[in-house]
Amino acid sequence: MNGPRGRALPIALAVLPLLGFWLYGLFDLDEGFYAAVVSAMLRTGDWITPHYRGHPWFEKPILLYWAAAPFAKVFGAAWALRVPSVLANIGTYAICAASMRRNVGESAAPWTWMVLGTSLLVAALGRMMMTDALLVFFLTGAFLAHWESRDGSLRWRLAAAASLGFAVLAKGPVALLLFAPVAVLACWREPDLRAGFGRGWVLGGVVFAAVVATWYAPAYLANPDSFVQKFLIEQNIQRFAGGDAAHAVPLWVGLPLYPAVLLVGMLPWSLYAFRAFPSPAKEHPYEAYLATWFGVVLLFFTIGGSKLPHYIFPAAIPFGMLIARRLGRGEPARTPWGAVATSLVVAALLNVGFVLYYASGQAEVHRLAVEARALGRPVISYQMGRREKGLGTGQAKIQETSLPSLEYYVNRVVLEAETLDELEAKGPGIVITRVGRLRDRDFETLREQGWTLTPLEKAPPKNYRMFQLSRMP
Repeated sequence: MNGPRGRALPIALAVLPLLGFWLYGLFDLDEGFYAAVVSAMLRTGDWITPHYRGHPWFEKPILLYWAAAPFAKVFGAAWALRVPSVLANIGTYAICAASMRRNVGESAAPWTWMVLGTSLLVAALGRMMMTDALLVFFLTGAFLAHWESRDGSLRWRLAAAASLGFAVLAKGPVALLLFAPVAVLACWREPDLRAGFGRGWVLGGVVFAAVVATWYAPAYLANPDSFVQKFLIEQNIQRFAGGDAAHAVPLWVGLPLYPAVLLVGMLPWSLYAFRAFPSPAKEHPYEAYLATWFGVVLLFFTIGGSKLPHYIFPAAIPFGMLIARRLGRGEPARTPWGAVATSLVVAALLNVGFVLYYASGQAEVHRLAVEARALGRPVISYQMGRREKGLGTGQAKIQETSLPSLEYYVNRVVLEAETLDELEAKGPGIVITRVGRLRDRDFETLREQGWTLTPLEKAPPKNYRMFQLSRMP
């Protein structure tokens, strides 16, 4: 992999699995919520308080919305919302490869591009409008800049502080909780880091606080009660402590969960994992730093009360770098055809899988939402979320979502109704619901109350229906 062509190949292989993110629409839940917030931000001009369906919504910090809104404004398509994640992933590969080149050698850099870029877990999260890719980019930048500041370099210390501040803007105080123990442990283990530990951190703290304050301060001033309760307490403290019952798992599942996610999500590279961690007596200081970074992040999320597979994304970066260091020992003499095959397979799996999943349900309702938007009338979502038996499905529990992405596609606040009385109170308008939620007796009840529901679908419905709710003449 010598020469310009040799250096370009690993970059191309890393970027390939990210391509095709424009082939499918938004997924619910996460993408739908974030897209709805961006839609509200562009409609209202409020760039401080996130809104969802007309109300403040403090589930995540602001950075993803700030990053996605300009792309949505310029391109006006759902895929544009994913551009910040794609760019953040590419940026993560680039800064990791540069760090490996500086600290390990030229041969480790291309392997870093390939291992990170062609891992299914890493590439999949880089193709979605989620906070994780931005968090990982800035948190990785903070870790790598902290290592480079081992001589007390003010430039690197300030870069670490600023990066950490943006990581907090991306996903909250969890970034600081991940960074602090790694920084302390690394300085305790490494004399080079310990020697310059006290330099530049006061000014760095000022830079960190200034970055964080760009949103935290005005958001608190505009919404003091809801910001503290909803964002700081419920979405950060309680979620880590296990207060999020929807994402809690039993201990016997939680302990092996993230090692399993990493091993499966980073195949085939994870097959080298056990050889990527040398004995302490033989490890290089930079390698020890990567291992500390990986171990702390893995432990943090393992002991956390709430768990989702993508939470472990920050640990995938040092894990992949350790593997790349193992593979990059000695200049490879031939093209890594295994990496070529992995890149092609991962790209195919992601594109085919995401397209088929989107086409299986959400494509239909998004088409209806676009048609409803063209009609220019209020849109009412009727019994769209999870149902209990007796509310229309005939099954005890179905893990359905309220389809928050509707708000992005109709580009207005979507009204929600769970009962016929609520539906009447919010009419007239366009009603979007699931097949089977409105039964014959419901149509009769509405007619008795002076309302009529007229089907508006242009194709035979599969999973969703759209009606015009209007008063009888």
